[in-house]
Amino acid sequence: LVPMASVILVIGELTMGVFYALGFGPLLGWAWTSFAAANTWWAKGLIALATLGGVAGFTWIVWQVAKRLNAEFGSW
Repeated sequence: LVPMASVILVIGELTMGVFYALGFGPLLGWAWTSFAAANTWWAKGLIALATLGGVAGFTWIVWQVAKRLNAEFGSW
């Protein structure tokens, strides 16, 4: 399990670096501030849904890019 944990940590660090380089850190901070300032449950729900949807979309894009890179360079 140690090699797998190491790979997961490296991939996580690379992904988070790209994540923050693209400006998602400030966006998530803004989303959290908006969530805390919202007064109604439905506003908090919409903010949470949009934020989690954005993170899921970014994760899906990274997954697709990783699959394509593996298909092209995986045979080396």
